[in-house]
Amino acid sequence: PVSLDDHINLRSLTLNRCHLDRLPQFPPCLSRLCIKNTSLPAANLQMIVESRTLTNVQLDLHHKLSVRPTISHLHPSINRIAHLAVNYISLNDIIALLPHLSHLKSLHLSLFGTSSEPIRHFSPVPTVTRLTCLSMGLPFDQLCSQFLSVYFPHVQNLSIFTSYVD
Repeated sequence: PVSLDDHINLRSLTLNRCHLDRLPQFPPCLSRLCIKNTSLPAANLQMIVESRTLTNVQLDLHHKLSVRPTISHLHPSINRIAHLAVNYISLNDIIALLPHLSHLKSLHLSLFGTSSEPIRHFSPVPTVTRLTCLSMGLPFDQLCSQFLSVYFPHVQNLSIFTSYVD
């Protein structure tokens, strides 16, 4: 178990290859969190999204991040996440997460396909101006017409990398 109680001025935290059953309580000044080379339980994702201090979150995970079971349990909160990077997430999961990130300015995604569930949320995220998207398993035209142009109408800096071959 990790305790960060004595580190009240900690601003940035990187957890690498940790076995996280439950994240420790965040110090009051923590603004940057990076989790690498592990999986992320739903309770930890909820704690991250509900944080009022985190502005920069990077999730470099072993397994695909599933947010939809967690999202239904999120309490309405005002998080300050402005920069988010997720290396392994489905299109449906990021779409479910976006409405909970009202201050998001930059997004770096590695998308790995969609699930069979239809996409139900079509609320644009007008605050995002910088977007980098690696797409595996989504056709380029679907990625642009059904995701990027719908959700990010004010993007000023866009990088797309795709490996889908039809």
